[in-house]
Amino acid sequence: MALHSLKRDDEALVLIDRAIIADKKNLLPMYEKANIFVSLERYEDALKVLKKLIEFSPRDSSVYALMGRIYKMLKRPDMTMFYFGTALDLRPPATDVMVIKSTIEKLNMPEELEDSL
Repeated sequence: MALHSLKRDDEALVLIDRAIIADKKNLLPMYEKANIFVSLERYEDALKVLKKLIEFSPRDSSVYALMGRIYKMLKRPDMTMFYFGTALDLRPPATDVMVIKSTIEKLNMPEELEDSL
């Protein structure tokens, strides 16, 4: 979203909320809202949005992959593995598979070593 890229996150969130209300069947605004929350490091808010999104679209691998990323940032390897594993089970696009597998491999790596990769 353009406003988000301009660092006008509050305005972006207001517009996204309007888009969600205007078209409840379009799930993309909810996903974008979660991404903005992640960029603002509001991880719990992002997880709430994503859990609601799963209710509407339980087979969307990108939602589970984003949840895996969030739990990795929260240093919750158990939940990271669960959500990345679920994303892989849902057969995501090849590019997502590579990112997910790379992240899973790094889970057991010390942070100092991971940062150098």
